[in-house]
Amino acid sequence: TRYVRTYRRAREILTNPFPRVILIPGVGMLTSGKDATEAAMVATIYRHAMAVIRDASTVVLTESILDALSFQQAGISTAIPLYGTNGFTAEHLDTLKREGVKRVILALDGDDAGKKAAVALKGKLAEAGLAVRVSSFPADLKDPNALLVSRGVDALRQVLDDAEPRPGVAPAPVVDSLHLTEKPTD
Repeated sequence: TRYVRTYRRAREILTNPFPRVILIPGVGMLTSGKDATEAAMVATIYRHAMAVIRDASTVVLTESILDALSFQQAGISTAIPLYGTNGFTAEHLDTLKREGVKRVILALDGDDAGKKAAVALKGKLAEAGLAVRVSSFPADLKDPNALLVSRGVDALRQVLDDAEPRPGVAPAPVVDSLHLTEKPTD
């Protein structure tokens, strides 16, 4: 991006190098990052996330790309990164509703910021008519990636099944309703 090239040459610090997707009605999608490669990667991940939403009745929302990739590693292809605790946008909500998503599992980090964001996001999603469950992680593990690395695929999948509130009727495990690739081994 021109901004990045200009300020890197001048050896000035970028004011906001974090990845972004900006949707402009009638124009399209703009992406940014610390360099052109990262901006292209952000565009690819965003397009994948929108394709996942179109094909799923249940999606898993995570705080970061790494957390979403951790669920992918566990065979759960419906995980979508939000790019932080404040990353959920009106466009996300519109897409979830338009594409017929009925259930959302929030798998945000287990720190205070993640818990606070989960409460706020749960209310917003429930208000829009979506069934929402919130996963929690063991106290000694911060997020989905830490759980995957330390305890493996089955533990990560179990977090989704244990997400609260548990439905009143004993349904099939949540992971059975998600788009699964073949079940990986640890």
